[in-house]
Amino acid sequence: MSEFDDHIKTAHAHIFTVYGDSVTYTPDGAEAKTITAVFTEEPQDTRELDDGPWLVRTATLFISTAASNGIESPARGDTVLINSETWTVGDVNPEPGDAADLELILPVRKYVAGEGHRTSMEK
Repeated sequence: MSEFDDHIKTAHAHIFTVYGDSVTYTPDGAEAKTITAVFTEEPQDTRELDDGPWLVRTATLFISTAASNGIESPARGDTVLINSETWTVGDVNPEPGDAADLELILPVRKYVAGEGHRTSMEK
């Protein structure tokens, strides 16, 4: 391991300690694991899902990919329980130093103008 990798891992450990919260990560078809991650919610967005356009909430989740305290192989379709809401993993963007940024998606199920009526499940 390079000196750069050592510095990055030290920085990540500090970020998780200062900004991290416990979340429950469930790989598709596997057992859930509680990890520390940094959650950042983005403004709502419209996405084309399997059954048409929906208003969705999106977020970024910064996680460790180290086997001891993170998720080694995060993947699209996995789920993450955060504050009683189950988010679905979209894109996975690996970062140096055994970490990854995950795009999280939570459909709001709200009417999207011009696309017909949708049942609202919005908070």
